[in-house]
Amino acid sequence: MKHLKIAGLCLTAMFAMSMIAAEIASAEPPAKPAPAQCVRVHENGTGNFEDSKCKKEKAKSEFIRTRTGGIFIENGVWCQRVWEAGTGTHNEASCEKKGGTKNYILVKHTNGFKSTSKSGTLRAANGTEIKCTSSTVEEGKFGAFKGEGEKEEEEAAKEVRIGKIKYNGCKSGGEECKTEGAAAEEITTRELTGRFGYVKKEAKTEVGLELRPSSGTLFSEFACTILKLKAKAKVTGCIIGRFEKINEMLTENKLIFTESAAKESIQVPLKFEGGAACELTEEDSIVKKAEKSAITTEYTLTVGEEEELEINA
Repeated sequence: MKHLKIAGLCLTAMFAMSMIAAEIASAEPPAKPAPAQCVRVHENGTGNFEDSKCKKEKAKSEFIRTRTGGIFIENGVWCQRVWEAGTGTHNEASCEKKGGTKNYILVKHTNGFKSTSKSGTLRAANGTEIKCTSSTVEEGKFGAFKGEGEKEEEEAAKEVRIGKIKYNGCKSGGEECKTEGAAAEEITTRELTGRFGYVKKEAKTEVGLELRPSSGTLFSEFACTILKLKAKAKVTGCIIGRFEKINEMLTENKLIFTESAAKESIQVPLKFEGGAACELTEEDSIVKKAEKSAITTEYTLTVGEEEELEINA
């Protein structure tokens, strides 16, 4: 009986250890490409890097490398999953209990970014061009989750909530284009969500961001004055841009949207490797025909103070 009890205790211990190992294994970084952050820890001395780029390792420091996304706690404090398993302080996604797997940690930052661009062009296959002088994303956010499951958390780690993009100084043929209810010469998009993907999967040298409406297919709606006629237009679908830099912690990066060299209103890239085509179409109230469209512009993405972002490939 004594041997049976010992054997039973050993089995229980082995089971417990295997469960802990499984939890630690599940804390590996999300499937790439995915964004990583270097952020300041909320509790002094709980980080393992002494610099804001997370290059110089040092125990009991002020910065740590995490996944994006997390659970908002209060006053700019977030509970986030650490990038490297076991380097955190807490056991679960709500950061209520310390110890255990140590796959989570409290960090303090904005968990978001701002974005601006200079001039941009929307060109439809029928030759219609709309030129805007600039655009802004006032408050983009990295995905947040409720801690209800690993799948939801994995999705949040690869998601960017763009919100609405405002295009300013928009004209077609010298005449104003604007969204109803917006300021003069201002076109706004619907709420947009971004997803990361490989432009060249095998080489892993090019990573892009797909922007699509958070719900439905309507990307933007506006009206332009053409030959004294008011033409209402709807743009539907999605669009992919390339990041200028990857695998490097930065406070600023560029997201570039380009059209095919032949100016055929075809976006380049048109899809992620292994993915479905992602394209925009425009239809106005005069021509009444859906035409392929492409946007040419370059966004500068800037993260908050004392935090850096890496597009990890």
